[in-house]
Amino acid sequence: ELIREVIPNAEMVRYSKTGADVTSAAVRLARAYTQREKVLCCGYHGWHDWYISVTDRNKGIPGAVKDLTYTFSYNDIKSLSMEARQKLEKIRPKTIGQAKRISGVSPADINVLLVLLGR
Repeated sequence: ELIREVIPNAEMVRYSKTGADVTSAAVRLARAYTQREKVLCCGYHGWHDWYISVTDRNKGIPGAVKDLTYTFSYNDIKSLSMEARQKLEKIRPKTIGQAKRISGVSPADINVLLVLLGR
């Protein structure tokens, strides 16, 4: 009742017993909303395939799943910029406008690119 009072447009509230379940639900919701498949993450997010595929405990995870998740180090802009660089180097856009139209390049990637360019 308190949650619905604080967030009046919430139609329902669900609880989960683990953070990994909630994180996976958030990833699925974000993928559905954005129509994008790739996930960029840092830290530990549980044992689910989408996350564990980028760790050293990834035996048995299909390659297709591994190709959808990227990691960066928390509070380290250079590690995040490596992800953006890898994506952007494949196509090598000539302008920021072209970079914004590349499928799979997020607004966050563009912001990292702008930081790297000193804009």
